[in-house]
Amino acid sequence: MATLKKKDVGSLIQVTVTEGGVALDISDAVTKTLKLLKPNGVAIERDASFDAEGGVNGVLKYITVEGDIDYDGLWIGQVLIVMPDGRWHTDDFSFTVENIIEVTP
Repeated sequence: MATLKKKDVGSLIQVTVTEGGVALDISDAVTKTLKLLKPNGVAIERDASFDAEGGVNGVLKYITVEGDIDYDGLWIGQVLIVMPDGRWHTDDFSFTVENIIEVTP
């Protein structure tokens, strides 16, 4: 994942769902939720989507929108996958959001 900056919009957050280091076929997933824990302790949920391969490769993506990336520091993420036969959370992943220079008029 590329380095994110505070207040970024349009940045890609991409996660590969794996088990034992092998990408899982999640193409039957009915729910794909990206959960992010901000450095201030507040958690948010966003709907993730498949990449061009439709989940066969285990890849999910989310494109940030205005207001998503509002704190710099260490972020923790998980993905919730709901399939017809069960529901699972992935292992945690993390990324760092860097601060920006803000100019006051």
